[in-house]
Amino acid sequence: MAGPSVLDELHALVKNFAKKAKPNHGRYVDEPAIANESGVIYVPPKPAMRTSTMIVYAAIGVGLLLLGARYMNRKKQTEPRVQ
Repeated sequence: MAGPSVLDELHALVKNFAKKAKPNHGRYVDEPAIANESGVIYVPPKPAMRTSTMIVYAAIGVGLLLLGARYMNRKKQTEPRVQ
């Protein structure tokens, strides 16, 4: 970073940090990690998985199960029968 506008831009970032740079969600948004001269002494717990994320994962899992079942059925139909 260089140039005459850097200082002004940094001041604007400090004034509007919550709107411009703070993430909406994540481990450290509401509670920071704590460290001292010995190192990290506290890390906030991971946030719980969001309901929308769980629904997406469940839908992917069901889709994969259905595709696997369909594949197995096709495989059985194309195998030659041994008598």
